[in-house]
Amino acid sequence: RKANNLLTTFLECFTDLESIKEESVGLSLKKKLSKNLICDYSLYLKEIHFVDVQHLYRWRYLALNDRKFNDVVDKMAIRIIRFAIQYCHRLQTLVLPHEFPSILLIKSLAFARALPQLRNFIWASHHSHKEVFAALSKVAHNLESISVDFCTKWNSLDEGSMDAFQDLVRSQHRLKAVTIRNLNVNMVFMLELLKTQSSSLESLTFEHTDFSSNNSNTHADQQTREELADLSLTFKFPQLKRLKMRYCGVLSTHGLASIIMADLPNLQQLIIDPDIAMPVKFTKRMLQKHGRSLTSATLKLSENNVDIVSSICQNLRQLDITVSKELIKPVACMVANIPTLHSLTICSLSERDPHFLGYLFNKLAKHQLLHLHDLTLSNMGSCHVDPLKKFLSRSRPPLRSLIIGRTSVMTEAHINVILDHLKDTLKFLSIYFDITA
Repeated sequence: RKANNLLTTFLECFTDLESIKEESVGLSLKKKLSKNLICDYSLYLKEIHFVDVQHLYRWRYLALNDRKFNDVVDKMAIRIIRFAIQYCHRLQTLVLPHEFPSILLIKSLAFARALPQLRNFIWASHHSHKEVFAALSKVAHNLESISVDFCTKWNSLDEGSMDAFQDLVRSQHRLKAVTIRNLNVNMVFMLELLKTQSSSLESLTFEHTDFSSNNSNTHADQQTREELADLSLTFKFPQLKRLKMRYCGVLSTHGLASIIMADLPNLQQLIIDPDIAMPVKFTKRMLQKHGRSLTSATLKLSENNVDIVSSICQNLRQLDITVSKELIKPVACMVANIPTLHSLTICSLSERDPHFLGYLFNKLAKHQLLHLHDLTLSNMGSCHVDPLKKFLSRSRPPLRSLIIGRTSVMTEAHINVILDHLKDTLKFLSIYFDITA
């Protein structure tokens, strides 16, 4: 009963309870006007998540043991979101997953006079991209963050949808972060679009994105190679601090050149997924150009890149690397050579190599690592106690956090060595191992 009363109060902060229950209610829902401040969400609501509203309403129907509650929950949650879009003009964050009906989002945006305070828009959908982008670009011009998931892997937008997305980006006054997932797009074309927000853009994320050079919807592919090469030198993002590329597909040479040769004077965080199809020479060039400003990096290291990280990336505080066994020795020297490096994650390319972890500890033991506070080791296989003890006693890292993942052997002796050497500093210890081994 208390849960039911609480939810009733929640709903009535938007409108009359009977109005929201009506199945025949139109899209232009009527808001009760005789509410006081605390009971009128439209005066102060700033953030709303579709899934959270579902959970709140599901709580009520679970208590009532309603067999058809899933359908009811979705309908009520959709209505609440529509009220928020139409009436809550202080709304700053709107998060809508793919199950939220695109057609209702479009119509709700159409009924909203304006969303001047909306700063963050997170949306996922298989379809209706053109209509949603067009509707949002008319009512929201102060977005700081746009996150769009096209859901279908490497989706190719039609020309109308791409034009609408361009209008949405260009209509913003101070866009700071853009996240794009599941899209097939030309990199040069995308950077040309984002260049319109270069004075404010601070974060750029591409996930499950295919940067092919064969997108017929972009004017960039009609230019000559020489023009593209010249164009790649013109991109300037003076405020960009974070660049993330994960699970990206085919990367064209010109697309890579355009991002690598871009002027990114304030780039601090670089995340390049180990599985990304990027030639070693491009990673090397990116580190040479931007390495001095980096404070955090996620990379797959090669023989050609270890020395560059060691000599150029002297301001790194956090490093996440994937390496082969052959690179352990130079990697150990690199870690010792970066005095600001406080957090290190190493993942082995060799699947459960029984000698990798022990070899790593032996090489790290040759250096004093008094600056290392957090160490994460993943996909490491097994290790005898002696190399671990040697590493902790000689390198003397003042570890606050130690995470060892996917190891096949971990005994009481290993735990005792860790606790004996790190008893004064260690605050977090996590070990994942195969208990059957």
